[in-house]
Amino acid sequence: GISQGAYPPFIIVMPDGGYPANYTSGGAGSYETLVLDELIPYIEANYCVWGEPAGRAIGGLSRGGYWALEIAFRHADQFVSVGGHSPALLDIAAGPTLNPEYTVFNNDLGDLRLYLDIGIDDYLSGQIETWHEAIAAAGIPHIWALNPGGHDEPYWTGNGPAYLDWYTEPWSPVRASYPACTVQ
Repeated sequence: GISQGAYPPFIIVMPDGGYPANYTSGGAGSYETLVLDELIPYIEANYCVWGEPAGRAIGGLSRGGYWALEIAFRHADQFVSVGGHSPALLDIAAGPTLNPEYTVFNNDLGDLRLYLDIGIDDYLSGQIETWHEAIAAAGIPHIWALNPGGHDEPYWTGNGPAYLDWYTEPWSPVRASYPACTVQ
């Protein structure tokens, strides 16, 4: 853990998407807008965090994986890393400017780190494995893991340590290497 020096100091924010998470418009009232324009500024104003893109990662499980990928691929300059864990890429209404299945190819991802994983028994595994192959063929760097398990809590919990290892990899475990906290 953090206190043993295995991980750098970090916080995890896990919002319940609620009704706004049903909108992929990227406009007013969308989940993307809530995360970028309300949640992140609130966290950075009220908690002692590294309030720069190099200090931010975004990830999610299932539909949360879809939203994390959608947001990060459209705003790659706002995050150092994005993870889609069993991402439910099921939004057929979202077009090529919103749907991560397309935006991964159509947008400049810069140095954004990408992690994709899914369980072998997940009902989405075929779709996500095919997508991973297309991403690899396009030369987009990413971590890919096809693991034992399904689309369920035991799968995500079992892979939690691997997720934490990957998300924290670009951050120094030395607390003094971070900007001073200015939150009162």
